Amino acid sequence: MDIRDSSFQVGAASSSDIQVRGVVTGKSSTIHRGNIDLEEVAKNSTGFYDSRILLLSKDGYANSKPGLMIKNANTRSKHASSISDVDEEQVFYLRSRGIGEAQAKRMITAGFVESIIERGGDQEMIKKADEYAEGLGADAFLGTD
Repeated sequence: MDIRDSSFQVGAASSSDIQVRGVVTGKSSTIHRGNIDLEEVAKNSTGFYDSRILLLSKDGYANSKPGLMIKNANTRSKHASSISDVDEEQVFYLRSRGIGEAQAKRMITAGFVESIIERGGDQEMIKKADEYAEGLGADAFLGTD
């Protein structure tokens, strides 16, 4: 999947807060390119771009390229990008409470996606994220149980 998105800020004191979350399983691949364009007239504006991808497979591929196009010096802007696998410390914590490794990774994956969805308050989307994570087979987690 090749995802491209942009935010164009042309109003004074405007703001953008773009947060992208992705999950790569199996032999899937994704390239994510996103920009915030702060035009010259967008003085006193803020722009934040955050792209995070969870890589659940050794055979998967992810690439993230956020960018800022700032055409005036009177703005506050930043961008971030990360691609990582499931945090083993979080898995260890859940396993120490009797949760199996694959289930722990499903819970962490659901929380990763839901952290953004919950901000919108759409209960149906939160439910779909849970269903997605629950539907991930053990093979989605690098060969764990």
